[in-house]
Amino acid sequence: MLDQARRHGAMIVEDDYDCEYRYDGRPLDALQTLAPEQVCYVGTFSKTMFAALRLGYAVIPQSLRNDLLSIRKVADGFCAPVPQLALASFIREGHLHRHIRRMQRTYADRRIKLVDGLRLRLGDRIETIPSTAGLHFSFRLVEPGKLDLALRKALKRKVAFELCSRYSVGGFSGDCCAIGFGSLPDDLVEPCLNHLSSIFE
Repeated sequence: MLDQARRHGAMIVEDDYDCEYRYDGRPLDALQTLAPEQVCYVGTFSKTMFAALRLGYAVIPQSLRNDLLSIRKVADGFCAPVPQLALASFIREGHLHRHIRRMQRTYADRRIKLVDGLRLRLGDRIETIPSTAGLHFSFRLVEPGKLDLALRKALKRKVAFELCSRYSVGGFSGDCCAIGFGSLPDDLVEPCLNHLSSIFE
């Protein structure tokens, strides 16, 4: 990818999505570390802090700094300074790093409870899809054609899940869905498992 970008004089925009919440092994190095003059590294604090903060960041080549600042001024002027200053202090004093480490343990534990609990309840009717990062997990229904019925049951019980087909390109097949757990309180894990097992049984 870097060779192609250099060959064509292109810039790569890297959104290192879910890099903070990786559960198996060490996080992968960002592409930006390999070619800082060829990559714009961008992200937000929506998952590490909260979405309403509405703050993001960009690590950019120095050669693009003035142009991007000009574009930002034309686009929307500026963000509110108080949240930016508060977040900068939060980061500088080490609180963000400690918060992410604590939340990583919390999410890892919640993920294990959900995946293991669903496997226990549904057995060989589902096949979990390996994933090492993020605030969701995915699984496939082994028996084809069951997903439509599960969707109707979920709608009645006000249980939300995403179809993997929404994120596929081309000829994706299989009854696959994704379930998020980032905002699920720990005391609702068991009730959630009960709802999910009754929907997908």
